[in-house]
Amino acid sequence: MTIPFHTVAEAQLQELEKNGDVKKQEILRLGRESGPGSHPLKIGSSEIGSPSLLDRVQERPDVERSLRQLRRQRLKERDKVVYIPPQAKAGLQASDGTRFPLLEKVDEFLSSDQQV
Repeated sequence: MTIPFHTVAEAQLQELEKNGDVKKQEILRLGRESGPGSHPLKIGSSEIGSPSLLDRVQERPDVERSLRQLRRQRLKERDKVVYIPPQAKAGLQASDGTRFPLLEKVDEFLSSDQQV
């Protein structure tokens, strides 16, 4: 036989009112008002570590495992920043061999007294 939560809480609250423990009384009052379903902890489903028996019997590929591996790989690669410095050439018709670092030329222009 199971006893409902509110019955147990009510009995404990009456006992605490006799003993005078104010902090515990307040906790039980809050539990009685909000009920057992309002617990602040959220319990979520854990990730499946291996494919289910049905998946193995039907020889389905383990997509979840592959997705987890891909996610871990992408998170590792996120830390590796790739920076390609801008390059330019004198004109559209100029050959690709005449490219130069654009930031250096911009810095030279800004530090000089030249005008556009």
